[in-house]
Amino acid sequence: KRLAYNYLDELSKEFSSLYSAQIDGVSRPYAFIKFDTFIQKTKKLYLDTRAQRNLKILNDDLQDVHRIMTKNIQEVLGRGD
Repeated sequence: KRLAYNYLDELSKEFSSLYSAQIDGVSRPYAFIKFDTFIQKTKKLYLDTRAQRNLKILNDDLQDVHRIMTKNIQEVLGRGD
């Protein structure tokens, strides 16, 4: 789930950085068809779950969970003192 969110977030940020100023002036369908190239490249990166990039994202998420759980356990143990 987290990987899917990161994929959509990356697409959103890239689209905004490239086209945010042009959105209001669009009058024809498929005005941003050029963005499909970026979508397809990014999709390939995220589909390969063994890619180094994806492993780093997953490891970062795992470390965040580990830190939160450690903090929670320490708080519970601290209450018992």
